[in-house]
Order: sequence, then C-alpha cells, then structure tokens
Amino acid sequence: MKLFRYDIECPPDNWNTDFKNKEYVYSDDCEDLRIKNRIGAFYFFENKATAYSTGCLAAQNNGCNKIWLTETSIIQKIQLLDLSQFENISSLLLSFDELGFDILTDKFHKFSSIGVCRNLCELRPLIDKLRLISTKRQKTFEEDCEILNLSTEIGNFFYGNHRIDYFGQLLTDFTNGEYFKEMLLSRGYDGYIFRESHDAPTYCILNSEVLANPIHQEIELNN
Repeated sequence: MKLFRYDIECPPDNWNTDFKNKEYVYSDDCEDLRIKNRIGAFYFFENKATAYSTGCLAAQNNGCNKIWLTETSIIQKIQLLDLSQFENISSLLLSFDELGFDILTDKFHKFSSIGVCRNLCELRPLIDKLRLISTKRQKTFEEDCEILNLSTEIGNFFYGNHRIDYFGQLLTDFTNGEYFKEMLLSRGYDGYIFRESHDAPTYCILNSEVLANPIHQEIELNN
C-alpha cells in the first residue's frame, strides 16, 4: 500500500528523524513545548490527493509557493493500532481502557495553547462513571441521558466529542508522544492509524526501517 505526505521545505533524500516540519517547531520558553513531533514519528495520508490539498493549505498559511509530496510504502509486516473506526472520543477512551492503554494520567496533557496544559487525568472519574452505566444491560431513561451528558462533558474537554482528528494528533504531541510510543511498542505495535481527515486516515509510523525509500516530488503552487 502506498502512503503520502507533504512538506513545505525540501525534505532529506532519506528518512531522518532530525528533520522537523517547521509548522510545528515553536520558540517557547519551555523546552518540552518547542517541538511537537519530539519522538520523530513519520506521518502519512492514505491517498495523494489528501496530502496535496493539506499541503497546499499549509503552504498558504505559511507564505510558501511550493510544496514537496513524498510517496512511500510499507515494506515489512507491521502491526498498527487502528483507531480510525471510532467516531467520537468518549468511545475511544472506553476502548483504550479495555486494551490496557491508560492515557488518563498526569503524564498526558491537552495543550490548549503553547504554555497552557491540562492533565488528562481530569477525565478519569467521568470515564469510570460512563463505563459503569454503559455496561448495564438494561438502562433507564435517566441513565441514557446521563450517558449522553457524560459523553458531552468528556468531548468538551477536547473541543467536542466528534474531534477525533484533534485527539488522534494529541496522542503524540510534545511529551505525550514519548509515553504513547512506549505504550505502543510494549504491546507490539509499530504505530497507529487515526482519522485526521474524512478523505483518508492518517498513519503514524514509529520506525522508518519498515518504509521504502522516499520518492519526492517538488510542486510549484500558483499564487
């Protein structure tokens, strides 16, 4: 299967974890919040059109007149944690608990803006209550309403329960990435898939050794 990504700067000829997208490198006083992709993961779209359209928007936002599209493929058998089928965050968090992925701790944060963080552990009581009610075979009308209210409250923490795109990125943002990467690797996963766009899922690959050499295409954009 082919995978695609964009860059707004000329990428290196070979995969390199030191190469960082300048869109996500910040000049913050806190060292932990300077580089979004601290773990050096590689992110791809499943189709070229999505990579191109996303790249064009990034170029426009950053005053660039060209982008680079990169094509590759997975050349080794790998295991990816597929989160792309989830349509809301509360359901995904319940599933994480079942899989043994405890991200609702003080190690994981929501970065509302540079320098402003909230611990995901704030959500633990809500998720525990949601699970308790959801697992009941027969629910009252009041309990159905409570499920809706809890799901909404959990979602509001992430700007809406439907913001599965934001949540998927957040898992590997800044210091979160170090802990989530450790969780993935310890369970035999080489990365994960999440729904960043309705057009195509996003693949996060932790190790470039499973990827074919990159093929770059430089594209001039019309202003």
